[in-house]
Amino acid sequence: MLRANLRYFNVDRQIDSVLITSSAPGDGKSTVAMYLATAAATTKASVLLIEADLRHPTLAGRLHVPDNRGLSQLLAGEFDTLPEVIHQVPVVGRRAGDPGFRTMDVLVSGPIPPNPTDLIESERMREVIHLAEKEYDLVIVDTPPTSVVSDAIPLVKQVSGVIVVCRVGKTTRESAHHLRDQ
Repeated sequence: MLRANLRYFNVDRQIDSVLITSSAPGDGKSTVAMYLATAAATTKASVLLIEADLRHPTLAGRLHVPDNRGLSQLLAGEFDTLPEVIHQVPVVGRRAGDPGFRTMDVLVSGPIPPNPTDLIESERMREVIHLAEKEYDLVIVDTPPTSVVSDAIPLVKQVSGVIVVCRVGKTTRESAHHLRDQ
């Protein structure tokens, strides 16, 4: 439903990229980002899921891809191009050639850097998002929760839309209001 609703979110402009955030850890933002990317990829859309949580990455383990190359290294200049750090993950079908076989591209965070905020706020990060928007039908950026660090805030202006994930019985009104104010 979320994927379908994105098409009608703003009829005046196309949604090329979406930032996913939450107010607190454990709200399910990475799960929502992963399943939104999967749902979009099953519709034959080209999708890139970017893990921009450089402090507490989880996607490499959840998607069973190596974490030895990723966003932190691309932003630090250890890799020059996006394709060098992309992992292709099957979303439908077990093997290439199976009926309905689909994949999505994933850019995991990579090794935890000493300066995550500097990397996320860099001009290079803006370039990565804009390049990805040109190459993919949908770019999904999974960020850290805003109550922990403010890394998501500078990225808000770089994307077409923002999805805030709240968890029933966990997210407080106070934390939701704080996130809205940010």
